[in-house]
Amino acid sequence: MCMCLEQEFVELYADFLLNKSVEKQFSAFRRGFQMVTNESPLQTLFHPSEIELLVCGSTVRLFVPVCWNLAVMHAVIAS
Repeated sequence: MCMCLEQEFVELYADFLLNKSVEKQFSAFRRGFQMVTNESPLQTLFHPSEIELLVCGSTVRLFVPVCWNLAVMHAVIAS
């Protein structure tokens, strides 16, 4: 197999894995998301990065002890 065919195979396989194999599910997600956000104040109330955080979640990893300490502090303050 020549190098150009290997490169083409890798590109086509990556396209399949990352795009074509999830196209149906992503299209359904997009339609549902647009139903919620079209003509919605979400676009004017939130910056795109905030909407991304809402949909995708945070990339910051919290360790269990940190979360536990926050929960305990919250319980102490609330009581």
